[in-house]
Amino acid sequence: MIVPPLALGGVATYASYTIEWFLNGNFATPIFVGSPFPMSLMPPGNQQLQMVVTFGSCSDTSNVYSIIKKDCSLLLAASPLELQLRHQQGKTVVSWQIQSASSYRNWQIERSWDGRRFTAWQDGQGETYGERIDDRWPGKRTFYRLVATTWTNHKVYSAIRWIVAQDPKPFVLYPNPVTQNQLTIQITNSRTNYRVRCWNSTGSLLHEQPLRAGVNRLNTSTWGRGQVQIQVIDAEGKSDAQPVLIGW
Repeated sequence: MIVPPLALGGVATYASYTIEWFLNGNFATPIFVGSPFPMSLMPPGNQQLQMVVTFGSCSDTSNVYSIIKKDCSLLLAASPLELQLRHQQGKTVVSWQIQSASSYRNWQIERSWDGRRFTAWQDGQGETYGERIDDRWPGKRTFYRLVATTWTNHKVYSAIRWIVAQDPKPFVLYPNPVTQNQLTIQITNSRTNYRVRCWNSTGSLLHEQPLRAGVNRLNTSTWGRGQVQIQVIDAEGKSDAQPVLIGW
């Protein structure tokens, strides 16, 4: 909005003035009467705005104000590329959609750990939508963007999205409660070595052994009855624990 200066020696109250606004030298009909001037009435483009201020029998015409108004709706057009991220069983699902896919030679999903330096991860052509699963960099923030190349080699980018990839539990225990004196530990992440330590409710160590990738079976016949804490430790010393019931 534009607020006119007080003028003509009148009182310092806008209600005492008659303020008329004229556009592009057309003084036949004011575009607005009053104050302040609402910019929403001005069409986009380069406009010449003047005001005529009247107090009593006196009036004065302002200088010509040259104002350029941009049509911001053109800047907010929807992107033809959409990218969405979500978690699924410890992995990141990257969903993408391309409007008018035939307008593009090919597409590429790029990935980054800092949001600035991106490298190609997935690519294709012709598809309008799809999903890709990423199990890299668990526990870290990862950035993604979709890039499509037109037939004239012009690149169009989606908005950058990021997600903190879940660090999945490296093992599964079953059954719980334990039956038939046998506890199964299934290692779901084979990228490192693991050990297991089993503690009873008083803090005594009942059992310890290395674990291999895949299925490991532990004999629980000498552990007694009650709750046992199963602690799985990786090669870096990071551990995860889960309680199980024995003898129930």
